[in-house]
Amino acid sequence: YQRRVHGNNLNVLKQLHHSMNTLSWDLATSLGVKVKWMPSKEPEILQVIDKKGMLAGKVSKGDSLAYLGDHSLKGVIESKFRKIMDFYKEEPCTSWDPQEGKARNPLSLRIRRKFTTTPNGTVKLSV
Repeated sequence: YQRRVHGNNLNVLKQLHHSMNTLSWDLATSLGVKVKWMPSKEPEILQVIDKKGMLAGKVSKGDSLAYLGDHSLKGVIESKFRKIMDFYKEEPCTSWDPQEGKARNPLSLRIRRKFTTTPNGTVKLSV
């Protein structure tokens, strides 16, 4: 028995203006990005400043930091971000290693990628 799938196969990206990328972060490796911290929005990436940073080649200007572990980063400013990092360093789930100065069980860092629409209406991921 096959279920009929109705609907036009429109490009799903046409309805989305962002996608989520999830990366594993040990809370120690430099992310290598300059971020604009905003009290009512997710921290926005202004530029990649370290080509060896963890986010180099994976993000671009206008993308934002969405979640660190279970914490939404909406409205988080830098001091609060550091507090969240400290919280996770104390959390048994990350197995923070004080000798190595990093988490043995990396946390998920979710990045919200922005899409831009080209003049002809197709959607491309900002690169």
